[in-house]
Amino acid sequence: MCAGEREVSQMSKLSTLKKIAQQATRYRGHRMQWGQVYGRANGPQSQNGQCRDCKAYVFVQERPAPNDIDISGLAVAVNCKD
Repeated sequence: MCAGEREVSQMSKLSTLKKIAQQATRYRGHRMQWGQVYGRANGPQSQNGQCRDCKAYVFVQERPAPNDIDISGLAVAVNCKD
């Protein structure tokens, strides 16, 4: 696998995780605003989101630590307060 293919597969994994997070937060009534994708150029990528109304957050990461999960945060756990 060349570097370009690796980037595409990593972006598609992050995109898939973000779509799942968007569905979960929308179900909870949140209106998310997403930040920039960050991480190493050839390594795992992450992205944060925050509800525009109640400021609850969600964190999406491609390769979480062994004791962490790939989608986490208050926005996927609790309903929007506004």
